Amino acid sequence: MAVGTLAPQTVSAYKYYIHTGNGNVITVKADNSNTAIDLFNLLIERGGLDAEKAYLSKRPNGGCIAGCENRE
Repeated sequence: MAVGTLAPQTVSAYKYYIHTGNGNVITVKADNSNTAIDLFNLLIERGGLDAEKAYLSKRPNGGCIAGCENRE
C-alpha cells in the first residue's frame, strides 16, 4: 500500500515570452501555447509589435513557438 499526500490539482497559466525585437521582452501568462500564439498574433495585427522582428518563446532564451524566422 502506497502512502502519500495528494495535493489538489489547480489550473495555472504558463509563462510565455514575447521578444519585441528591440531588446525588450514581455512576459505573459496563458493557459496554453495556442492562446499565447493567438495573443502574439493579435498584438502584431493591431500594430503593437513589429511583425518583422518580434517572436514568441516558451523560455526567456529559447523555445521559439511563433515568429521564429525573426529570431536574431
